[in-house]
Amino acid sequence: MQLVSANDRLKFVEIELKKKDEEGEKYRSRCQEALIAYLLELQRYRRREFKADLAAQRLRLGEFVQKRDGHKFTETWVDGAEMLKVKQRLQQISAEKEELEKRKKQVKGKRGSGFLAKDSNGKAS
Repeated sequence: MQLVSANDRLKFVEIELKKKDEEGEKYRSRCQEALIAYLLELQRYRRREFKADLAAQRLRLGEFVQKRDGHKFTETWVDGAEMLKVKQRLQQISAEKEELEKRKKQVKGKRGSGFLAKDSNGKAS
């Protein structure tokens, strides 16, 4: 009698353990599915952010554009806003440099004609 009741208790405990094990497996599989869904969404988000960043940089710096020239394609560089600003600034700097060089030549010309010309002996003529 005691053996039968002990055996029944063991069977009951075994059934309960199997139920808990199945619940644990279901919970584990749900967690895995949620983690997979989260990681996929995170990857999609990062990809969208990366593409948006590339588009912003392309507008800022420039890009290669394919143009059709008859039956062949050629790649040309199209400057972005930042590159255009840099080129404009370089043009301003070169214009300022040319202006300073002109002034320098004018100052040298005035200096040379304003002083007494000396001959090779160092005497004023």
